[in-house]
Amino acid sequence: MSNLHTTKETAISALSSSMASMSGPKIYVGVTNDPERRRSEHGAGHDFTHAQCQTAAIAREVEAYFLAKAVIGGKPIVGGDGGGDHTSVYVYAFSCR
Repeated sequence: MSNLHTTKETAISALSSSMASMSGPKIYVGVTNDPERRRSEHGAGHDFTHAQCQTAAIAREVEAYFLAKAVIGGKPIVGGDGGGDHTSVYVYAFSCR
């Protein structure tokens, strides 16, 4: 997923559909400025998705939305807020144990 999402709502919509079909028992959500680097660092497999937001502030709002939601597709959402920096415009998610 590489489209630029200008609003929180479009990013949430794009990520939600991908996250709901992930196969692992949990879903990890975070923000970054380099989704492929984070994918490698986490050792995430094929169940990985990301959305590019227009600003880091929007990306953090999207991350906070999912962390507050706590469950999607019957799977708990985990992660920690506060990662990344002012250049972190990508929200990423992957299935994990």
